[in-house]
Amino acid sequence: MEQPVLLVAAALTLAVGLLHSWLGERMLIAPLLALPARDGPLARASLRRVLRNAWHITSVAWAGMGLVLASLAFAPLESSGRKMLVIIGLMFAGQALFVLATSRGRHVGWPFFAAIGAISLWAAA
Repeated sequence: MEQPVLLVAAALTLAVGLLHSWLGERMLIAPLLALPARDGPLARASLRRVLRNAWHITSVAWAGMGLVLASLAFAPLESSGRKMLVIIGLMFAGQALFVLATSRGRHVGWPFFAAIGAISLWAAA
């Protein structure tokens, strides 16, 4: 195994994806869609499906990133692997900063995004 620390980032990324889907559905999406929608975009059933699907597709994308990180943990890091890690690291670092700023530090996700970003960037160095 070339970069075992990437397995930590992969596990965090998979956990973030699973928690995002589960908690988001339970605490945000289901209660929001349970409200009577008389007017506005949520009055249309198709847009209600789009909202739910978009929420969960984000989780699937994070799970995919976790699998990429796990696969990079087992391979020698060449130039393209390091570039992928930089891209993933910057993406998660950016998400951490965005969530930190927009939630004023109250959203539980930003430290996890920051850790995934930091580990990815560290492994790329």
